[in-house]
Amino acid sequence: MIKRYISIAWSGLIWLGLCFACDQMPSSPSEEKKQVLAKVYNKQLFAEDLEGILPESYKAEDSTMIYNAYIENWLRDAVLMHEAEQKISKNIDIDQLVKDYRSTLILHNYEEIIVKSQLDSVISQQEIQSFYESNKDNYHLKSPLVRANFMKIPLNSNEIEVVDKWIASEDMDDKVNLIEYCGIYAEVYYLNNEEWHEIDKITRHLPTNLFPNSTLSQAGANISRQDDRYKYYLRILEIIPKNEAPPIDYIEKKARQVILQRRKSKLLEEHRENLYDKEIKNVKVFSQ
Repeated sequence: MIKRYISIAWSGLIWLGLCFACDQMPSSPSEEKKQVLAKVYNKQLFAEDLEGILPESYKAEDSTMIYNAYIENWLRDAVLMHEAEQKISKNIDIDQLVKDYRSTLILHNYEEIIVKSQLDSVISQQEIQSFYESNKDNYHLKSPLVRANFMKIPLNSNEIEVVDKWIASEDMDDKVNLIEYCGIYAEVYYLNNEEWHEIDKITRHLPTNLFPNSTLSQAGANISRQDDRYKYYLRILEIIPKNEAPPIDYIEKKARQVILQRRKSKLLEEHRENLYDKEIKNVKVFSQ
């Protein structure tokens, strides 16, 4: 039954496609406003509603496709909106909901202005350390952490044999060469000695037949293996077992987020209370 109430002015759509493809619109604005492109029940889409939807850079021959896609999406939204209007409870006060939502948006945007202009975002290492000491027991590891060097390089990569030389070298140029090489050829690589990784992040890339669990449990392990597709390099620098507290630098990012969120909440609450007290004193706030 709903099809009886959905109509598209196909002649108008054809007209629209032709005139936009040629970058020509009707000369009279009143004629354009009267051009109905689609209709769902009491909702209408006019040609003027499509103004400004084309991206800045587009091919003229693509304009018809873009406009037709917009109209199709409009139809789907309009059909859903009609059903929502029929099904939604008559007891819901839409105007009040809109009013409440508007108030929420205004408050949210004003709070963002306060935060942007007044929040101190500088966090000292002492604050990070204090947070860590107070909360490290809440961050016990669900899986081991490792500092490691890991590379997974396809066997058909150019000059793969030089990797063995670079990885064993302490020369800084060789380390730079290794990083640049991995950036081009490696499917996966971790070469930052200071970065911590959950061990699962590495083991998911390792064939279990080449790397049994026993080889992954010892700090200092330095292993290279290959199968028919890849060569794998793994050097474990340090391990922190499961259920242990993580190192401070592993949770530092999270600590900064929590500290900033606490500051933000405190700033907004203090601003709210100070403003309220000020207006009370000025007899601008009245409560029956």
